[in-house]
Amino acid sequence: MDQAGAAMAWKAKQLIRTQFHLPLSTSQLAKALHCNADYLGRVFRRTFHLTLTEAIHRQRVRAVEKLLLDGSASLT
Repeated sequence: MDQAGAAMAWKAKQLIRTQFHLPLSTSQLAKALHCNADYLGRVFRRTFHLTLTEAIHRQRVRAVEKLLLDGSASLT
């Protein structure tokens, strides 16, 4: 994989980490990074071995787990 693609994937990962709480999609990430959504999806999957959607979901689950473990929130 080329370095530009890997750099783009890492930028997307950073956006997911910081903006997971907002409505977020592959097309929105691509728009923010000024690239094609299909291209971003391909380089992200090659770099991290998961899709952008999976990465967004995993980040959101991690955030919820942290809230539950900290006792800051409950399931109700």
